[in-house]
Amino acid sequence: MQFEQIRNRALLTAIFSLALAGCSSSEAVQRAGSGAGGSTGSGGATSGGSGNSGSGNAVGGNAGSGAGGSPITGAGGTIPVGTGDGGVILQVPTDGGVSSCAAATAEAPLRPVMLAFMLDRSGSMACGPHVCGTKGAENNTAQRWTPVTTALKAVFADPGSTGLSASMTFFPLTKSDGTTCGTAECDPTAYGTPSVPMTALPEPTLFANAIDANFPACHPGTPMITAFEGAIPYVQGLASSDPLAQVAMVLVTDVTTGEPYEVCKSLQGTAAINAVAAQLSSVAATIPTYVIGVGSVTSLQTLAQAGGTGSAYLVSITDPTLTQTEFSATIGAIRQAAVPCDVAIPPPPTGETLDPGLVNVTFTPVSGAPILFSMSSDCSGDQGWRYDDPLAPTRIELCPGACQSVKSQFGGRLDVAFGCATRVF
Repeated sequence: MQFEQIRNRALLTAIFSLALAGCSSSEAVQRAGSGAGGSTGSGGATSGGSGNSGSGNAVGGNAGSGAGGSPITGAGGTIPVGTGDGGVILQVPTDGGVSSCAAATAEAPLRPVMLAFMLDRSGSMACGPHVCGTKGAENNTAQRWTPVTTALKAVFADPGSTGLSASMTFFPLTKSDGTTCGTAECDPTAYGTPSVPMTALPEPTLFANAIDANFPACHPGTPMITAFEGAIPYVQGLASSDPLAQVAMVLVTDVTTGEPYEVCKSLQGTAAINAVAAQLSSVAATIPTYVIGVGSVTSLQTLAQAGGTGSAYLVSITDPTLTQTEFSATIGAIRQAAVPCDVAIPPPPTGETLDPGLVNVTFTPVSGAPILFSMSSDCSGDQGWRYDDPLAPTRIELCPGACQSVKSQFGGRLDVAFGCATRVF
């Protein structure tokens, strides 16, 4: 059925597609005979004889009406459109490939992904609540801060992060008050400028230096509401500057039951969580928020749901090595989840008009052979794609199986080839 559909479409569109395909004589277009116009072929639709050959210029010849020639068989088989002298044959790749007849191939860049990290540096991330050093509190540095930031540094430096961008905002920021510890910064505008602005990855130095310079505070308070008051406008500005980008926030925190202590707003516990949830919900339609809880932080599920990402990722803190491993895997999962699976259709060759029936989509992973995705209007195929609007398409939407292939090989290349009959399921 698939080959019959391709054959029918090719017969109907052969004359038009030749102008778009623009293929060489050794590829898509071959002229049968060299005469100046032979007589009509005498055969039937599938097995008739060929027209008589002449001696003139093939370009001026008339296409014979005998169908003759070979059926679609084997790689690079041909569908005869006319076999009289000067006739035209359209070659259709029956091996699933498109290289033998594609007039042009254009890369369809995946939408850029920007992740704005919000990293909690309150006292509990390192030295216990409200204290630091040797004041009798449990030291959480080895269980929380060190494995989390080690994993973050690795993610930001990972060559596999190519194609992503990230920024880093720490909260609370510390304002000097003449004491050793200072106090939490309560000015939202201070959080509107990240310690590391949105930066293309991999970038090992900027993020590592910023993390090393922001060891958790020894003053009380986790001003999460205040931090988002400053950070959300910054992220909205990124989304406005690049409407095609997928922009998301990533909150990393260890708030526990009864927290956060929103020192700047005189709120604590559930009241503070609900206030943050309202902030995240207000932008979730365009800017989702992923939530990573360092430890069993069940109250963070509320924030993940408000942020439009469903559930928080919870990282255990019983073993530093396991914490680092789990955190790295979580960032990888978020990175995949944030990658969108639709692309703009690149423009067809200069001077041509897009024919939706002469488009194919190929994905070339970072490692491995290229994959030719097939059109599947209902996404029932395993590695399928479809148009956003079949009548007036502007974007290509990858179906779940193809989407997962792209997400699992971030950094691969998606190409759109013009000139071959679309491969369909």
